[in-house]
Amino acid sequence: MEDYSQLVREVITPEIKETVFTKPWEELKSTFTEDNRRSGGTKFTVPTRTSVSSNAAAYTKADVDPVAGTFVAVDATWTKLYQHTAFEVHGIDESQAANGGNPSVSSLISDAAKMEMPQLWQNIYNSVYAQIKSDIDSSSAYSDASLSRSTYPTLASTEESTDTPITLALLRTHSNAVRLNKLSGPKKGYTFAMETAVMERFEPLASQLHTWVVDSNTNDKDLGYQTVGTWEGQKVVSPVGMTTGDVFYFRKQDVKIRMHRNLTISQVPSGRDSAKFVIRVGVNAYCDMPGFAGKMTSKD
Repeated sequence: MEDYSQLVREVITPEIKETVFTKPWEELKSTFTEDNRRSGGTKFTVPTRTSVSSNAAAYTKADVDPVAGTFVAVDATWTKLYQHTAFEVHGIDESQAANGGNPSVSSLISDAAKMEMPQLWQNIYNSVYAQIKSDIDSSSAYSDASLSRSTYPTLASTEESTDTPITLALLRTHSNAVRLNKLSGPKKGYTFAMETAVMERFEPLASQLHTWVVDSNTNDKDLGYQTVGTWEGQKVVSPVGMTTGDVFYFRKQDVKIRMHRNLTISQVPSGRDSAKFVIRVGVNAYCDMPGFAGKMTSKD
């Protein structure tokens, strides 16, 4: 087989990044926060605050300086995850595309890579949302460091797991429960991430509060369920790849995504009459400060 390493490095990889990889990554970054720190080893570590002791108080001219407060932090760890897939172009197709054939060899490789990328992204989504779901939990151990939420109650999230279709009342109750007696900030700092089936139930309910939009240019009424951007001040999104029935409620700064290995495409021996290529990347997600987050399940 021909060696296409230079073609892949200089042409195919930049094209794939631009056309079918960067946009899904940017969409993840628009919902969550990119953690662009780099660290060696098999895991990455995030110090997580578990308790705070403060001596904040009103004072008079008779009072002395207060004693400084303290806080306790423990190290949460996550094992680095890697995702890969492969594609190939058969030698017969290469031969027919050589010497100015239509399509060209470059197009054959590029098209094969583009067709495989959705499968790679589905694997990334599976990893991302499985980890977020695991981190936003009320009882199971937190992170790969197996931190006990009984020992560290501030790591316990608020959960609503009854097998009940979503309602506005459920969302409102959940929002209030997550933020109850916590210094987590206002509602407008939070996001509801809803799986598609849940979103399809939610939109008709939300649309009862606003039945149509009038186009100012034509005075036409745009009927049907309008896309929901916010609800009672909280951002509402429906990311690709979530598990059916799930709803996450979180502050954007607390849910992180990290690409610890950049996207690469390499040619490898195929063992038959073809040019085989392997796509590799390393993406993790995690939820810092899970006590400020919540999740709802079985809401479709």
